[in-house]
Amino acid sequence: MSNVLEILKEAVRILEAEKESEKTVSVADLKAGEIFSKGGREFIVLNQESGKTRICLNGYHGEDMQFDAGNCPDYKSSDLKEYCDTEVYEEFAEIFGEDNICDEEVLLITMDGQKKYGICNCRVRPLTFDEWRKYNQYLPKEVFDEWYWLCTPWSTPDRGWEHSVAVCNNAGNLGTNNAFGSGRCAPACVISSSVKVERV
Repeated sequence: MSNVLEILKEAVRILEAEKESEKTVSVADLKAGEIFSKGGREFIVLNQESGKTRICLNGYHGEDMQFDAGNCPDYKSSDLKEYCDTEVYEEFAEIFGEDNICDEEVLLITMDGQKKYGICNCRVRPLTFDEWRKYNQYLPKEVFDEWYWLCTPWSTPDRGWEHSVAVCNNAGNLGTNNAFGSGRCAPACVISSSVKVERV
């Protein structure tokens, strides 16, 4: 009898191991909109980009925060960038491995097409307006239920917009907020598509 129980236990163990291995995939195997978990966090696949995958945290990081205490809408010099470059990046680097998070150049073009704010080098950051519009279909409205920052300035000081930054929420609403106002951080980044994750 004990031999039969041992055989059954081993069969159950093998089945469970096979089930777990089916959930473990490379990020490259996931389609836009699919959710995966790694390091105790859930992430959403936004786009596959030739060996790289753009992802977003499935939810917010941290509490309500200012874009910039000095009320400057330039993401390059903002408090939000400092937060993403330190606390958020350090956590993501621990989850994915520093070498698996890609550098990228981001054009900080304003909502009305001005290029005054130039280019910003980032590894982890909020989405731009153009990205939010492109990927909003994959961002669950029940998760992104508060106003959160984009890294897109509204316009430029010479047009009367010295302090305004684009914000958005789950209902597809777009708005503007002063940089010293309050919003959430929904960080995104690009990682190597070879990273192993668990499909949710």
